[in-house]
Amino acid sequence: MYPKHYYHGDFESKSYGDAHLLSLRSVVPSLATLLLGAIFVAVPRFVDTAIGEMLGLAVVFLGLIVLFVTSVILSRPIVSIGGFTGVVIAILGGLFLLNPKYALVLAGSLTGVGLIFQGVMEFRLRAASPAANFARFLAALGVLSVIGGTLLLVFPLLTLSALTMAVGVWIIVASTLRISYGMWMNLRSR
Repeated sequence: MYPKHYYHGDFESKSYGDAHLLSLRSVVPSLATLLLGAIFVAVPRFVDTAIGEMLGLAVVFLGLIVLFVTSVILSRPIVSIGGFTGVVIAILGGLFLLNPKYALVLAGSLTGVGLIFQGVMEFRLRAASPAANFARFLAALGVLSVIGGTLLLVFPLLTLSALTMAVGVWIIVASTLRISYGMWMNLRSR
């Protein structure tokens, strides 16, 4: 008699041990993701501060890369426009590291401006859409983008905290579904 086949996504397992191992492989990372989602929901300000600090580090590294490319690769003096730009970017990143809220306010404000432009363009594109239902969808999406962009411009920290909590809830729901699926696969493989 041939062994029973167990399916897990696109991967086919031919024994109970493989199916059991696959179900555990889907549960264990999902538990870690569930914990991450709980942190996002429980302390969104902490998560936002960590994001701001990472953004500050990224800006410092960007400034140092610009400075390196200007002085070493292009063989220009540091007082040239490229070197000056690198120093200014690195100092800006240092300020972001000292107070991560500045990085969040800048990121939120730039995202808000981008969302407003995107919303206006989507609202204008609805006239070019031949399908009436799609035109309504584009108009609604454009209005929502303008509202979201305005909220990000006016209340950047509060809006980013709310978005962090929303991402945390999404992570919790997705992880719970993955854990349930892994347990279901474990029960099914017996």
